[in-house]
Amino acid sequence: MSATTADYQNHFHPREYLRQYYSAAALTDDEAAIFRFLNEKLAGNSFATSLEFGCGPTVHHAFGLLPFVGELHLAEYLEGNRNEVTRWIKADPDAHDWDPQLRGILEIEARGDDLATRIGQLRGRATKVLPCDLFRDPPLDESGTYDLVASFYTAECLAGRYRSGKPTWPGFSLS
Repeated sequence: MSATTADYQNHFHPREYLRQYYSAAALTDDEAAIFRFLNEKLAGNSFATSLEFGCGPTVHHAFGLLPFVGELHLAEYLEGNRNEVTRWIKADPDAHDWDPQLRGILEIEARGDDLATRIGQLRGRATKVLPCDLFRDPPLDESGTYDLVASFYTAECLAGRYRSGKPTWPGFSLS
């Protein structure tokens, strides 16, 4: 059985995904590796505009890009995921608590940045949360160019993960 786009739209649960993967008290090893890589490869660079394509319901990758970029746009396919990101950007008290992961990113960066200051910077520089769809041409509704485009786990999500012929995406349940 393969999951369709409609299945993903109708059965992906952002809150469950966040609870399962981003409720730990610290960054996971794979995430820490991403941020070490970003810091090494982007060091010394500055980008006026950046797009994180396929951000999911997460903001931590954009947080890690912040030392290198001015304005950030986050693009995501699912409206529910965009709503989670927007909730956090607007400091909604019901938003997911990213503080443990963001503290871990600051430790990796070792710049001495204050968590509250950096969160404020991200909320100020994340100026757009856009719909996107890799199956459309163009994949964004808006035209424009970006100095830096980043995407994390998007290919894995598109490919899906299957066991016993059923989708096993985190946060995904197909009855």
